[in-house]
Amino acid sequence: MKRILSIMFGTLLLAGGSLPAERARELSKKDLNALLASANTSRDHLRLASHFEAKALKYEATPPSMPNRQNYIGLSQPGPGKSIQ
Repeated sequence: MKRILSIMFGTLLLAGGSLPAERARELSKKDLNALLASANTSRDHLRLASHFEAKALKYEATPPSMPNRQNYIGLSQPGPGKSIQ
């Protein structure tokens, strides 16, 4: 029983160790261009994936901007005491 538990524990440690430890973070423009040009290893590709994941999270966190309603529907708001003709 102890042997089975130790094998299971060791397997969990190995599986957990293979997960990427660093969080998603953006690269500088210079680093991104250099990495795009020379990415060969899986670590390079994981760094690229981390960069684009951080960009996506940043994009999803910002609310979409609504265009100015006046420009969107082609109408202008009348001033005080004026009406649309």
